[in-house]
Amino acid sequence: MIAINTTKMWRGTITIYVTLLMVTGALASRAADEQPMRTWTSSTGATVEGQFSSFDDGMVNVKMEDGKVMTIGITDLSSDDQAYVKKIVGKAAAAAIPPEPRPDLLPILKDSSWKQIRHGKVRSIRWKNAHYSGQDFEAWVSERGTLHIQPKVKKVEGQFQETINCGIAARYTDDKRNTRHRKLIKFIDPPAAKRNPQEVAFTMEFDSGVIVEVSYKFYRNRVVLNAELTEPDDIEYRTAPRLSIGIPRSHVFPQDITLEEAERLTAGCELEIERLSGDESEHSYYDGKSLRGHFKTVTIKGHWRGREVVIEPGNRHGGVWLYNYSGNPPFMGYGIYSQASAGADCPKEVSEVEIKVR
Repeated sequence: MIAINTTKMWRGTITIYVTLLMVTGALASRAADEQPMRTWTSSTGATVEGQFSSFDDGMVNVKMEDGKVMTIGITDLSSDDQAYVKKIVGKAAAAAIPPEPRPDLLPILKDSSWKQIRHGKVRSIRWKNAHYSGQDFEAWVSERGTLHIQPKVKKVEGQFQETINCGIAARYTDDKRNTRHRKLIKFIDPPAAKRNPQEVAFTMEFDSGVIVEVSYKFYRNRVVLNAELTEPDDIEYRTAPRLSIGIPRSHVFPQDITLEEAERLTAGCELEIERLSGDESEHSYYDGKSLRGHFKTVTIKGHWRGREVVIEPGNRHGGVWLYNYSGNPPFMGYGIYSQASAGADCPKEVSEVEIKVR
């Protein structure tokens, strides 16, 4: 079945999203009636006789001869049983099985108990290298080295409490003035997967011999991010390390919402900006004016109810850059980044950007 949802976007334009509603659950349920009794084997060699019943969020339900249902994590099954479940339910099962070890991925924890909100839906976070639980926030590091921060708040009408996403990139400008990203080749001596670490540090090797050393340090109410880049002296294009912080949307409104109602729901959400000159200004989350600029401190108020998020640099070469996408108001999401300039005489580090949750 296909559902068409229309969402009123900024500046009076209408964007139409076409969503294919998957009926995987119904198909899997129908397929379950056709599955025979069989022997299931765990990854440790234990066996049980039963019939496939259903699959949900990484868990396989097996109906035994006495009618009782046993729930088993798909990652706890043998490879043959995993393949059997994948044939029945398809992509949903494949997505729940950890990827094979790769040099460009960090080792992962097998725990999938922690949840996050992604695109308005609660999802399990399976592939993480580290998980930190602080007083004011949860944080995890993905297998690709991306840091995700979730301030601890209660759900509020109309709001999605999605994560702040922090990533590292190595960028350069070619002869045609096109900005390009260097390809990650591998992690050098990757750190073991950890729970509640005080620090996660790793080294990334990109193409052309570019090396970036990354550190995430966790404290009770803040995270300190540090990245330092080195590259060969004879490299063709000088590389600039960028630490990007993606601030997610705070609200998603139905098509028929009035401007007054949208403004009411975003009331209390604002950006407080301190410029390098020391001047300060406040901007409503409903304000569609361009917010591009170089700032000393960015304070986010109201996005995560009861919490303020403060982003400021600890580096020597300046502040942080803020930009809202296509001039859209902040409630639709925006980005903040810190980047050292590329050049032989420029600093090669993105040093100590702090994200405080209070």
